[in-house]
Amino acid sequence: MKCPACGTKYKGKKCPSCGRHTDPKLEAKRNTRIALLVVILIFVAILLFCLFSTLDYFNGLIEMIHRINEG
Repeated sequence: MKCPACGTKYKGKKCPSCGRHTDPKLEAKRNTRIALLVVILIFVAILLFCLFSTLDYFNGLIEMIHRINEG
């Protein structure tokens, strides 16, 4: 078999030269893992954004309450 990425001739499911998988099942599994990682990272980023936005909102409320109590 000839690797479609680097052109090395080999036998098996993985190119010994560049490491590319030629088995569609292995390639699909790898793509699924990458997609899952991206989704998890986006979810964590959204959660952190919400958390910091909420903290900033409450800090503003606390400052306003302190100003009211001082005045």
